[in-house]
Amino acid sequence: MTSVAALDIPLHVKYIQSLGENKDDLVYHMTAHLRMNAVYWGLTALCVMNHQDALDREDMISYVMSCWDDEAGAFGAHPDHDAHLLSTLSAIQILMMQDALDRLDIPRVVKCLLLADILSLQQPSGVFAGDAFGEIDARFLYCAVNALSLLGHLHELDVEKTVGFWVLSAMAILNKIPWINADKLTEFILSAQARLSLLGYPGLEDLDPVYCMPARLIESKGLRKGWKALPRKVLV
Repeated sequence: MTSVAALDIPLHVKYIQSLGENKDDLVYHMTAHLRMNAVYWGLTALCVMNHQDALDREDMISYVMSCWDDEAGAFGAHPDHDAHLLSTLSAIQILMMQDALDRLDIPRVVKCLLLADILSLQQPSGVFAGDAFGEIDARFLYCAVNALSLLGHLHELDVEKTVGFWVLSAMAILNKIPWINADKLTEFILSAQARLSLLGYPGLEDLDPVYCMPARLIESKGLRKGWKALPRKVLV
């Protein structure tokens, strides 16, 4: 087995815990637009390090719900911020990891507000805007697909419009379809995000590279795809 240097897990946990402690710091308020995403990444890191309880569960859930924009049917990055697709995905992921999706009126969210909001952001080209103001970015396509999948409504997405037109038709116009190795491309999409957990770091939990969430949770929901982490290494 390959030996690796020790990861100072307690130090990383302490750092994550410290991020939201000083609410009087100017930096805290200047980064408010990143808050929901930061909570998601912090919680994900803690889950991977087997320290999910390092942050108070109820405080986290209360914060997430305080970011709900009832008019838009989605979540903002911070209370009173505009709703955004990226923040909405992070909120769904947080609530799912904390086993708290029941805090939402899911039928209302999916059927009336959230689902309609997500799908309304898709453009004629197949790409998604991040919010009502129309910013276009490839990452919003991932956010929409991920959110719809986690909520069990991926079937609502127009796959032909989303993938076929936006990506593959561009390759066809350039006469470069033969360049695509379908098997390799699929493998890359599923496993390219190689974090420490995927690289076999000892003592860490597997991180699902498709949803960027704890693998055990994703598997328990029946959403696991065909990826595989490397064997666990041994510390020096």
